Amino acid sequence: MKKQLSSFKMFQLALGQMGFTFLLGTLSLYTLRFYAPTEGTGLPLLLPIGAIGIIQGLSIAFDALIDPWIASVSDNSKNPNGRRVPFMRKAAIPAGIFCVLVFISPINAQSWVNVIWVLVMLLLYCMCRSFYDINIRALLPEVVTDAFRRTRYFTIVAVMNTVGSLLLSMVPAFIAALEGNASGLAAWRISLMVFPVIGTVLMLLGAFAICENDYVDESSQQNEEKVPLFKSLQAVFKNREIIVYLLGTTTFAFSAGVFSVGFLFVLELLLGLQDTMAPAVFAVLTIGTLLVYPPLLKLQKRIGKRKIMLICTVFAAAMFLLGFLHEPVSNLLGTGTIAVDSMWVGFAGEGAKIGSIALALIMGLLFAYPQAASGAVGASVFADLAQYEDMVTGQNRKGMVMAVVSLINVLPVTLVPAVVGLVIYIGSINDMPTAQGVRVAMIIAVLCAAASFVAFFFYNERKVFDVILEKEEPEKISIEE
Repeated sequence: MKKQLSSFKMFQLALGQMGFTFLLGTLSLYTLRFYAPTEGTGLPLLLPIGAIGIIQGLSIAFDALIDPWIASVSDNSKNPNGRRVPFMRKAAIPAGIFCVLVFISPINAQSWVNVIWVLVMLLLYCMCRSFYDINIRALLPEVVTDAFRRTRYFTIVAVMNTVGSLLLSMVPAFIAALEGNASGLAAWRISLMVFPVIGTVLMLLGAFAICENDYVDESSQQNEEKVPLFKSLQAVFKNREIIVYLLGTTTFAFSAGVFSVGFLFVLELLLGLQDTMAPAVFAVLTIGTLLVYPPLLKLQKRIGKRKIMLICTVFAAAMFLLGFLHEPVSNLLGTGTIAVDSMWVGFAGEGAKIGSIALALIMGLLFAYPQAASGAVGASVFADLAQYEDMVTGQNRKGMVMAVVSLINVLPVTLVPAVVGLVIYIGSINDMPTAQGVRVAMIIAVLCAAASFVAFFFYNERKVFDVILEKEEPEKISIEE
């Protein structure tokens, strides 16, 4: 009799994904900020101009090469302890170590030695991260097969990721607290170690949360025929619904990535606010996201996941348009400045405009729906598609499906810093990012959100669920207490 995860075990497994989010978030939010500093950061320039973009591009190519191979190794594994969990347990600690080392470049001045160091550390991190990420994603549809409980699991993950994003936004506050006792470079490096260390511990907790064979039929694993890498990869790319949905999530993730990577630049260069305004904005974003989850779960039963994602892209586009039109919008919201004794001085800085503060908070609130929808509903579709692929082909390709998903998810995470890192220098005369460049990034994000809307429009959700409901046989399920 097959077990299903209890709510407590779901929580434990979700901790692993939260830990992964801490590592990924640290790199996506702060790598560009660290290696393409503005005058306000007090950081030296450690890499030649544009080098971080080259590094990010190479990491994308590396992921494209290794992700399918890792998925094939996982899908065809005959490990008696399970296909997925053994890889997760071995990958967690190295991933955390290499994530930290990305920021510990050996020379505290501009040097090509630093370029080689950052590139090598980032590639090693990518390999370890992929071994963890692909396997935990492939594990989920195998251990949470019931659709309703699967949605519950992804909601838990989404809530944790929301809280994790809020915590990650506090890094500038850590840096500010340390700058009195350490140099700017040391303060940044110490602060950027915090969440990778915590994340590594959480990844280990997730990896050791369950015994895989209690939930997955070990005999079927041993008897399955080995599927060649390229044959398996080719089959996944022939699945129209997977490709269409991935196009939608890729372009949306690129749009959302501009928010993650570029929002500190929006605060400083467009709105004239300090970095320490970020925790206040992300607090509004977090509260808004948590409030959206309950009605969102009810809404998906009425209108389906596809329409929820369509609405998601509209909210994202509106938020970025406000960023592009920051000057007239902020003036409309208020032209005065905050009082010297206002609580907002500690967040936004002395002389900050009321309209700018209001616009920053509105942008955070607008992004609450896209973050909730993509995190809970959007992510659960991937598990549906992995199950759909198995049922259509009769082959267990969950690892390969999740490898494609992982690669697509990594593309915007790694490509956005590269693109934004180049765009924000448009019009620069002193090798520093410009407001003009940040506005161009806002327009790119709007266009990506529009492209995502088109892709989600053509996703055939009904076809996927018809196959699942038709071929899925009722099972006796033991829910572990």
